[in-house]
Amino acid sequence: MTDDLGRVPPAPGSHASHHAPSGHGPSGFDPSRVDPQTYAQGLLTEEAGEILQALGKAARFGIDAPSPERAPYFSATARQMLETECGDMLAAIEWATYAGLIRFSAVDGQRSRKLAKLFSPDSRDNLGRRLAPEVLHRDRDASLAEDAKRLSPEGVAARPEGIARTPSGSPT
Repeated sequence: MTDDLGRVPPAPGSHASHHAPSGHGPSGFDPSRVDPQTYAQGLLTEEAGEILQALGKAARFGIDAPSPERAPYFSATARQMLETECGDMLAAIEWATYAGLIRFSAVDGQRSRKLAKLFSPDSRDNLGRRLAPEVLHRDRDASLAEDAKRLSPEGVAARPEGIARTPSGSPT
């Protein structure tokens, strides 16, 4: 049984209350007392917001402009921030499937349909224009191989911007 916020009420006779932290971290958050589907909803919402933030920075300052020297990005570009947040969103989507909020088969089926629509020269918007600009349709393995080459020590050294680093000097 959960309350209207998806929280599990304290067990009878326990000393926990909605006003006192339960001792699970500074906020008193206790993940064992939250319904997994409610948690997944919050996780997806948070990651969507972080993607929007990265896109906003890209629109305002440029996709490859460095961010300020502060956590969590330590002068990463908006592109690097967006890649990080998209990876976090993919993880959140997968976690939501494990929590039973959504079905992976439904998500993956929709992904395939959307890609087919975006790549189709016959897909049109409401004004009759092509739905999406034409892009090179590469297979995923070729894209991953290209990324590996680009991110290799030789590939990183060849790029003028190098790779984003934390203040301690380690790669992000």
